[in-house]
Amino acid sequence: MDFFMLERYYCKLIKTKQIMKNKFLIFIYSLVVILSLIVIRSGTEMKAGEKNGESFVLAGDSTINWEKMSFDERKNYMKKVVMPAMYEEFNKFDSTRFSAMNCRTCHGSGVKAGDFKMPNSRIAKLTMNFEEMAHDNPNYMEFMGKVVKPKMAALLGKQPYTHDNPTGFGCQSCHMFEESENK
Repeated sequence: MDFFMLERYYCKLIKTKQIMKNKFLIFIYSLVVILSLIVIRSGTEMKAGEKNGESFVLAGDSTINWEKMSFDERKNYMKKVVMPAMYEEFNKFDSTRFSAMNCRTCHGSGVKAGDFKMPNSRIAKLTMNFEEMAHDNPNYMEFMGKVVKPKMAALLGKQPYTHDNPTGFGCQSCHMFEESENK
């Protein structure tokens, strides 16, 4: 049963005089609708989208295989899973700057031509001096390191970057580094 079916059922019940007289039942039905919405939303995030009615993820504890997904599967997954999840995080972090997001927010203007190449030179370039970046932008660095990197890694079915796992998902997966002289 999806949310819209629950909503229609709920609306029919509200219209009946019996329920209108019983505020307790209205409260219970409202609670059921709210809890159903939460369960449906969390299930959507766990299942990672659909392809021809089949889930990309077989079970809640499985991960996707980004490398084996077709272009259309990746695009669908990004629209249905990654974008909503990351919009929520970015909006919580800075609701003014990230009041709206779309594919171009991360992938740049090449999106119109079907180019979703990452890393993207059009988003903030990083220096190799992470101490300086952390000093200049401590909130962004903490947000990127503690929220964006692990969540994106998980959404893409990858391990996060660490010194022991230099091929994992990290800053360099989205951002390019400035070329600078050694200080």
